[in-house]
Amino acid sequence: MKDAVLLNALKADPSSSSSFYANLHTAEFPGGAVRGQLHKVSVAAFDFRDALDNVQASVVKGEQIYECKPAEGGGYAFAPRDVSAVLGGRIAHSFVAPNSGTPQWIARDGSAVTGAVLSRTPNGEGNIPELDLRATRSGKHHGLLADTAEILRLNTVGGVAPAGSCAPGAIVGVPYRADYVFLNG
Repeated sequence: MKDAVLLNALKADPSSSSSFYANLHTAEFPGGAVRGQLHKVSVAAFDFRDALDNVQASVVKGEQIYECKPAEGGGYAFAPRDVSAVLGGRIAHSFVAPNSGTPQWIARDGSAVTGAVLSRTPNGEGNIPELDLRATRSGKHHGLLADTAEILRLNTVGGVAPAGSCAPGAIVGVPYRADYVFLNG
């Protein structure tokens, strides 16, 4: 790459407003067969040669759960309350407690992590954003998720809160899909 400014921007923050992505073209799909948004990984010790040693799990069944609450400026609107999902490998995903805003993932072996948002990347109208989260161990010291340092929520589909007015206290679940990547630190 000869454009030093572009290369530096790509290295510094590939998920910035420039929205860098890779697009693979094939003879069968000349317009593009696979497209992937680029994300900066903040795990300092992460070596992409070890990428296959990390855990990737897709949402098998999931809902983003919203509750109708008072909105800024008056009225009521749906706000995040919880998430209820089962990922591949039977990893359970929810909030630590409803309305806590702290997501957690629990593997069958008792290893578990919570997440804190590092960055959000919009993923089109009607889809919840993609996320990069810092992980903190909250379960067993050994197991599938025990060494997770960072979590990426990618390829999101659906899950956006309903728009418009709502009845105070109403709770609604909105189906969503996503791929989660649990990066070891």
